[in-house]
Amino acid sequence: MLVQINLLPKSYRKSDGHFQFGKTEMIGLATVGAVILTMFAVTWTMNSKMETLQRDIDDARRRTAQLQQDIRLVDGLTDMKRKIAERMRAVEKLDRHRSSWVHIMRDLTRRIPDFVWLATFKEIEPDKADTASLGLTHEGLPIKKVEIEGYSFTLNAVAALMIKMMRSHFFEEIDLAYAKETTFDDKRAFNFKLTTDLHYLSDEGLKSLLAEEREAEILAKR
Repeated sequence: MLVQINLLPKSYRKSDGHFQFGKTEMIGLATVGAVILTMFAVTWTMNSKMETLQRDIDDARRRTAQLQQDIRLVDGLTDMKRKIAERMRAVEKLDRHRSSWVHIMRDLTRRIPDFVWLATFKEIEPDKADTASLGLTHEGLPIKKVEIEGYSFTLNAVAALMIKMMRSHFFEEIDLAYAKETTFDDKRAFNFKLTTDLHYLSDEGLKSLLAEEREAEILAKR
């Protein structure tokens, strides 16, 4: 049996061909591994946060769509409430001056001459009216600005209507806003608009007015 002993220093010994890791290499590999693990953990965490954020965004969009539907419903109910309130105010106004309106329209109808017919009779909103012409009567009753629109086959008939309205207790300051030539059933006609101050009368005023009209009718028959 032959035993060989290498007495050369390690630096002079031949390499046996195997790769060996030193302390420095081990530290480098551990550092690289730690960096890779850290990057993987950070990437996984960010992906998780992105998924959570996307779910929150989707939930917010669904809530926004639901809120939009609720807002449209509330707007519709608010608009309906406003329209109902406007109609109730109109009904209250008509009811408050019911007796006056009956006599106003009856008086106006009696003063419409031949070849004239009316299309609209409406109050002008306060912000659109000439505020200088609005006020209160001596009885503390309101004066309203109104528009009367209609048609006539002659301008003389329109003038006759204005003159007859001037003789009424209800109308004052009658003005012709316009009279435009038009056609009606292929016939020449005029579309006109009048503006006037409308006086409401109290029950006592109406009774006095009716009494005067009845007395005038009796005197006319004699």
